Amino acid sequence: MLAVTCASWANRPDDGFPDLLEGKWGTQIGSFYYLVENEQAVLTNRNMTEIGSASGGGSYDGIVKIPATIIYAGETIPVVGIQDYAFCDCPELTKVVIPNSIATIGEYAFISTPNLTAIEVEADNNYFYSENGILFSKQNELIAVPAAKTFNNDKYNVPENTTKIWNQAFDGCINIKNITLPSSIKAIGNYAFYNCKRLESINIPTGVSSIGNYAFYNCYNLAIDFTLPTTLNEIPQGIFYNCRKLKSVKLHNKTSVIGAEAFSSCLALTSINLPQSITEIDPKAFYGTGLTSITIPGSVEIISNSAFANTKLTSVKINEGVKIIDQSAFSGLGTSLAEVSIPSSVTSINSYAFSKSYVKDFYIHSTSDETELGEKTPFQISTGLKIHVFKGMADEFKNAKNWSNYKDYVVDDVEYNGAQNDVVTLIDGVDYTNSTDKNVKKVIYSRVYKNTNWQALYLPFDMSYDDWKDNFEIAIINNIHQYDDNDDGNIDRTTIEVLKVKDGKTIKAHTPCVIKALKSDSKNAQTIIVNDATLKKAESKSKDCTSVSTRYTFTGIYSKLSGADMVANHLYGMAGGTFNLATDPTKSLGGYRWYLEITDRDEENAAKSSYNEVEDIDIICLDEAQTTNINSIANDSTIVAIYDMNGRM
Repeated sequence: MLAVTCASWANRPDDGFPDLLEGKWGTQIGSFYYLVENEQAVLTNRNMTEIGSASGGGSYDGIVKIPATIIYAGETIPVVGIQDYAFCDCPELTKVVIPNSIATIGEYAFISTPNLTAIEVEADNNYFYSENGILFSKQNELIAVPAAKTFNNDKYNVPENTTKIWNQAFDGCINIKNITLPSSIKAIGNYAFYNCKRLESINIPTGVSSIGNYAFYNCYNLAIDFTLPTTLNEIPQGIFYNCRKLKSVKLHNKTSVIGAEAFSSCLALTSINLPQSITEIDPKAFYGTGLTSITIPGSVEIISNSAFANTKLTSVKINEGVKIIDQSAFSGLGTSLAEVSIPSSVTSINSYAFSKSYVKDFYIHSTSDETELGEKTPFQISTGLKIHVFKGMADEFKNAKNWSNYKDYVVDDVEYNGAQNDVVTLIDGVDYTNSTDKNVKKVIYSRVYKNTNWQALYLPFDMSYDDWKDNFEIAIINNIHQYDDNDDGNIDRTTIEVLKVKDGKTIKAHTPCVIKALKSDSKNAQTIIVNDATLKKAESKSKDCTSVSTRYTFTGIYSKLSGADMVANHLYGMAGGTFNLATDPTKSLGGYRWYLEITDRDEENAAKSSYNEVEDIDIICLDEAQTTNINSIANDSTIVAIYDMNGRM
């Protein structure tokens, strides 16, 4: 990204001055060039062909004293303004004197004037003044510092009460090493300190509410510890581009965006802490920095194009929540980065993501259909490359689109429930085999919800409904009903009554329940994150709902149950929002599910009774006030138990 040049045009901010004239062609009068309209003149550049367009090549040199009036078409008219870029690219210009008639000065009027030592303003000008050769507005805004001006001890203290630094105000100032900004500064413009190559230190007042793009671009020797003011929540684009000696950066916990090229080529920047508030890391944000380690918070959805390319990274931690690793995000790292763990939330690793980064071990914590690869070399193929996937999933990856390009490097040796830095990812459909209880900092449960019907759920950790309610409804099994609709003595219809969980409620681990996604997504997994959880050991537990003659047993599982076993044991499994009696031995029931077994109480160890079998079982969801539970009928101490009409206690 280059700084503004004479051939560029930018929208001028609201500076409170009269608008520049909308003339179209420059006119030479004496030694000067003007745009003239409505009996007023604005000084411009010789090569200015129309407003805002200059072809380069300066018009002025030496000492320039702008006249207050000119004779034009036989009339005396005032010179009221200095056009944008008016003195741009005038290498021999040394001094400018501004008359009292000037009421407006355009953007970038004095840039690219390397030998300019002073800008003076006549004392009775109503809009501008000069202090020690530096141009200010009478609204206390610093407009321009001459590039060749010298300072005592190479230090400059911006005057108190100054509120704004204009765009490119310090453009190319080569004689300043230290700048002190007063607390009154509220805004710093685009490229404000561009090419101040000897600048070593500057303070950023805590009250600054705006810093422009590329504000310190090419300040090679700027060696500060930068703390983002709490009045700013975004790091501007290119703010420290090519500040090779920038030491450190501290961001507050409301920082949300790191702009494109913000720290590009900051060679001395070796570390940065990204707070959980960060949601956006823009392209080339840390390109070519000296970073050796980085942790990407889960609040960042996209690690943008070339964000960390050509750095010195030896450690990368990508937290759960990140969805996309964009093109060339971590390219050009050479051999410095040995391994990378990709969380289950990542849905796309785009082309060249790790190109020319000779990572030996990638750990993939998702299934192949949940994480897509770009077509062009997302991973750099090299000797010793291994792509580690969950046990039993090697063939799935080897046969998946784009993943098949890496089939010779896939190794299925990742324990599904293995913790990465005390974070455990549970992927629906992949076996859970924990043999002991374990306290972890975070559990992430990832599952694709292809519809918004009720689905079976069985999890190994306590679930607070408050963690789920924004995206899901959950209900617990409360009762079961069988109906003989035609009074022939056979069951015609069965329904499972579930009780909707309320805010503030907690569902215990190993509890068969049902879940409904508020929004479906047939392709991308939805995740739920639980902090400071206890993962229970894998157990298949049951919940009974028993009548006088029949036992209904709901049993949860964490590993796949074959379709053949389902059929042989007359089991019911949930699909498409209803229960179906298993009839197809090729269709298995995945982990994190539960099945229903109906047995005759008089034949508990015998074959299942055909009397109880129905094709479908419907789910009926009720609120607490609608349930058929009998909570209390009498306080008679002689009553041992109360049953409903179907014999349920």
